[in-house]
Amino acid sequence: KNPSNPLLLDKRVRQALVWALDRDVLVNDVLGGVFTVPEVMNHWIQEWAVADDLERYYPQNVDKAKALLAEAGWDPASAPLLARHYPPTLDPDVPIIQSMWSDVGVSLDLQPLPDDTFFQDFYGDKDPSTPEDDGPAYDVAFVYGFGTLDGSPWGSDEFLGSTRVNPAGLNSMRFANEEWDQEFAAALLETTREGQAPHFQRASEIFNDELPYIPLYQRVDYSVVSDTLKGPENATILHPAAGGVKYWEWYKESA
Repeated sequence: KNPSNPLLLDKRVRQALVWALDRDVLVNDVLGGVFTVPEVMNHWIQEWAVADDLERYYPQNVDKAKALLAEAGWDPASAPLLARHYPPTLDPDVPIIQSMWSDVGVSLDLQPLPDDTFFQDFYGDKDPSTPEDDGPAYDVAFVYGFGTLDGSPWGSDEFLGSTRVNPAGLNSMRFANEEWDQEFAAALLETTREGQAPHFQRASEIFNDELPYIPLYQRVDYSVVSDTLKGPENATILHPAAGGVKYWEWYKESA
């Protein structure tokens, strides 16, 4: 909301920013393989809740990025976008992303988000003295932790619902799409997965096209489990905060 360059509100610019990235280089050469390129470009990734044939924005296509920027009227001589990164210590991928975007005519003024003011700086209003929300004090932010822990859609309205802007929620992007809100709300009224699926799938199409934020990577998790422990194989993700783990069903197989 209210970026320094209004063309950031054009989805073609946001799509171009993804096409400009060589994420194979980023995940393998820069980050050492601890991430992968996401198979699904959406806030949640469980197959039943995402539409078929969503755009993956992969592999890198610099020509397409430049064409989309040109269609949107982007001027390569534009002032640098206000970009912030967290943690304050610069991660090695961010300067490489900065360089890849520069190659298609998008430059960044890169500054850290301090630890002590992170929440306000990232989620808050850049001008709290006015009654209306003026958006954050940056155009682009590099942070970790978006998406859902187990890949399910539950709770996604906290981050993407139009009424969930801080302090009411965690919609730092100020994403506001009436159809997304309606589809997500309709899914919550359904009592079966079969009823929920078409609404969540349509919401995934909207996210995939609008790109309120860009899921650059998907993390790679490893869990070491004893051969005699039964039950973890039925979990979608082995993490203490994830749902669907059902610890109470685990048991140790006797020798």
